[in-house]
Amino acid sequence: WTVLNVGHSIVTFFAFHWVKGSPFTTFWYTESDGHEADDHTMWEQVDRRWQGTPSRKFCTVVVIVLFAMAVETTPSGEWVVMCVNVVASAVVFIAKLPIMDEVRIFGINK
Repeated sequence: WTVLNVGHSIVTFFAFHWVKGSPFTTFWYTESDGHEADDHTMWEQVDRRWQGTPSRKFCTVVVIVLFAMAVETTPSGEWVVMCVNVVASAVVFIAKLPIMDEVRIFGINK
């Protein structure tokens, strides 16, 4: 479960929270909008940036469930593996918080 948790964290962080723009036209960002989506990550574009929607809650719950499964299956003496799980899940979970909308830590990825 640790491999799945860390793999999911890496893939979703880069796909949802790092890469800007939209690879396809959506119904809320069209070609005629003047590339407004180019300034936002995919997570910022989900559900027209409304917070607390079922889609956003589902994505957040997936992170929590994967973390719980990874922690439950990690042997008690493996503290390094536990730290890896905590860091991987925390980075993705914190990036999904509403307070982090349009926030760029230390100006990275502006």
